[in-house]
Amino acid sequence: MKLIVVATAAFVLGWGVADVSPLHTADAHAGSAHWGSSMMNMMNNPGGKQMHSAMQQMDARMSSMRMTGNQDRDFMVMMVPHHQAAVDMAKTELQYGHKPALKALARNIISSQEKEIGQMRAWLRQWYNE
Repeated sequence: MKLIVVATAAFVLGWGVADVSPLHTADAHAGSAHWGSSMMNMMNNPGGKQMHSAMQQMDARMSSMRMTGNQDRDFMVMMVPHHQAAVDMAKTELQYGHKPALKALARNIISSQEKEIGQMRAWLRQWYNE
């Protein structure tokens, strides 16, 4: 599934032909001590679990999206779950974070990304009947 996400991201970002070999996926890093300890630290606290869940949900949504080859439409259907993950992670920061500057940034992310999600969904309905 990670291979599909990488290939889809390459398509959306316009990278052309993507190198999606196993060496360039997150799975390749799973065996390293750094990746393993980082994942353990993330999963050992409630905020980390929520951040991980937001990333997994984004990956699942993006990998299940139907690509049409219409750059405008495909861009929006990929950006909606990407922005939603940012909103979810920002809400986690508000719940578990401590630094006022980061909480202010999180509030800004929530506000701006939710507006953009709404705009893209409206355009998808208006232009593509989705």
